[in-house]
Amino acid sequence: MNDGLVLNRQTDMAPVWGIGASDLVGWISESLAVDTVDISGWDLMAHDTATAGYLGRDDEFIVSARLDNLVSCFGAIEALGDLDADTPGPWGPTRVAYLQHGSDPVVNFSPSLAWEPPNWLEDGQRPPDVSPRMGWFPLVTMWQVALDLPGAGNVPWGFGHMYSKRANAEAWVAVTNPDGWPPERTTALTTLLDSQPQAGE
Repeated sequence: MNDGLVLNRQTDMAPVWGIGASDLVGWISESLAVDTVDISGWDLMAHDTATAGYLGRDDEFIVSARLDNLVSCFGAIEALGDLDADTPGPWGPTRVAYLQHGSDPVVNFSPSLAWEPPNWLEDGQRPPDVSPRMGWFPLVTMWQVALDLPGAGNVPWGFGHMYSKRANAEAWVAVTNPDGWPPERTTALTTLLDSQPQAGE
């Protein structure tokens, strides 16, 4: 059965550097007027060039791939800065919800896994979707989690980096706290989202 063109995000969707251009390190050396052997390291950040736009019934939401991470980080830092664990109370004007699966290598990976055990492997902290047989070993655990990164989106919903529509709907309800919104409406919303075709279908 022919499913059409299936792209591998790691190998088929790499950013295009140019047509007929020299290699990146060569271009850097030319721009800086130095030999390539003198360039000990470099970093390239590729950004989405999709045009920003508006969403919502009345175009009340601004969407922009370039602003997404900046806004998310700002909102999270503001919310954490406003948090006072000693005096819990109602949510303030800045609200952030984090969705995290215990088996998600995207959120669990850290270079520090190479030299110190993570708290999510400690007794009483291990998430239910992390194998009880997984242990921490210097360097090894870091590489185990790093090698899981490319496959984080190729697992069933509710595991790895595959956050279900229900989880997203529940987070949305928790953050927006709409008046008179019963759990049944969240279930109805999830059913509606489940009826929508997935990307590529």
